[in-house]
Amino acid sequence: MHHDMSSSTRDPLRWIEDSLRDLDRAGLRRRLAVRTGMQTARVVLDSRELINFGSNDYLGLASDERLTEAARIASEREG
Repeated sequence: MHHDMSSSTRDPLRWIEDSLRDLDRAGLRRRLAVRTGMQTARVVLDSRELINFGSNDYLGLASDERLTEAARIASEREG
């Protein structure tokens, strides 16, 4: 990675774009994955169904409709 001093004096943040381009070329740039749907034992991430090992939903309450409704009512009542 070579940075031209004259271009960095004109744009002091140019190195960021250069570094990101280098990461792209090397296939090392992080990309964000998008999870869809409710948090359950299985999740859909970038259109792929996966087992969710990163969940703290060990009681299975994250997708319980009764709990969701109770939380909605409480937030409306309590603000």
